[in-house]
Amino acid sequence: MAHYIHYAMLMYKGTPCVLALSDGRICHFSFGVGEDSLSQEIEDTYPKYALVRVHPGELHFHAGFHTSAVVKNLVREISWETLPELSPIYLKATNFQRIVWQAIRRIPYGETRTYKQIAEEIGYPRACRAVARACATNNIALFVPCHRVISSSGAISGYKWGVHLKEQILKEESTNASTRRTSASSGTVESKT
Repeated sequence: MAHYIHYAMLMYKGTPCVLALSDGRICHFSFGVGEDSLSQEIEDTYPKYALVRVHPGELHFHAGFHTSAVVKNLVREISWETLPELSPIYLKATNFQRIVWQAIRRIPYGETRTYKQIAEEIGYPRACRAVARACATNNIALFVPCHRVISSSGAISGYKWGVHLKEQILKEESTNASTRRTSASSGTVESKT
């Protein structure tokens, strides 16, 4: 029985990206320089799967119940602020990568953690480089938000899809999270007299 990967090309602020589904779950989301390189990336990553490229507007038909709304939102307009952080994904990973990625998925929107903090959280305090390597092998950008992991010095470095894009996403998340906090704290209460 053939296993299928359905995928579509999208854009994020002028940056081409690809979203792929396997068994109704998101299995791949990455950025690239063009459709050809992104298609090749899908072929290289999933050589044993039957690959089916679909129109972005049709991709949600191949999604599972809980994933369908996420896919529709991504196709309409990619908005990281409204992206459900715990949407169903398919992790093609080693046990260590899975542990690291699960810890990274718990980082709240608008916040960051260091490689060292992640290593300590998962019980391997000396595995900072292994955590960085797990981030570098992540194929599900934003759903496994490795962009939220920074160096201990606070420097933004080491992003599979480029430091500039990492900076852009972090800035957007920080601004949106700050706006949300400000809006929530500035609510007024009227009293009846």
